[in-house]
Parts: sequence; C-alpha cells; structure tokens
Amino acid sequence: MVSDYFYACREQHLEPKPVVFTLSVCGSVKTLAFLKWLGVHVPRWLENSLRHADDTLAESYQHCLATARDLIAFCRKLDLPFGFLVESVSIRKAEIEASVALADELSRLLERGGKSW
Repeated sequence: MVSDYFYACREQHLEPKPVVFTLSVCGSVKTLAFLKWLGVHVPRWLENSLRHADDTLAESYQHCLATARDLIAFCRKLDLPFGFLVESVSIRKAEIEASVALADELSRLLERGGKSW
C-alpha cells in the first residue's frame, strides 16, 4: 500500500500526505477475536503465531515492533511522511502497559532516524 501510494503520487506530480499506521498489541486469544470482530485483518500466519505463542503479549509486541521498524525504514527510504498511532483495545492492565511501552519505543526509534512526520 505504501509503495503504491508513493508511486501514484509521484506519477501524478502530487506531494504525498502523511500516512499514519495503527498498531495494537494483542495479549490474548480473546483480544485477537475482538480485533477480528472490529474488522481488523489479521494475516493467518500472524494469527497462528499469536495463538501458539507461549506468551501472546510478548509475541504480539515483537511483531508490532518488527513491523514498525520495517515501515520506518521503507518510508524514510522513499522520503514519505508518516507516523504511528498505538491503540489498546483491551481493558487488561498488561495490554495497556504494553501499548504504552510500544509507543515509547516507537518514539525513540523515530527520534533516532530523523524525519518522520
């Protein structure tokens, strides 16, 4: 989606608008079911990884962080403006704390590399 958007803007000589990526940690099968009910597409490989993890929350956190790193690198390579929204869809304290930790980590990653949005 990011590359399609970037190159479509380039072909039409338009300045790309900032893209905001939403990340949400998932700490349980119940939260996973809720995310899917909300309409979030969870790839089958990721769903399997979370369902079979010894620690679903830690597994989810690592997937979110890896995804964010990939997106940061790619957007910076293209010089595409971007940002992140970290959401918690659970009332479980551990999931909320993991969301806060993820937001803090993303903030540090964004500060290190310079320009984002």
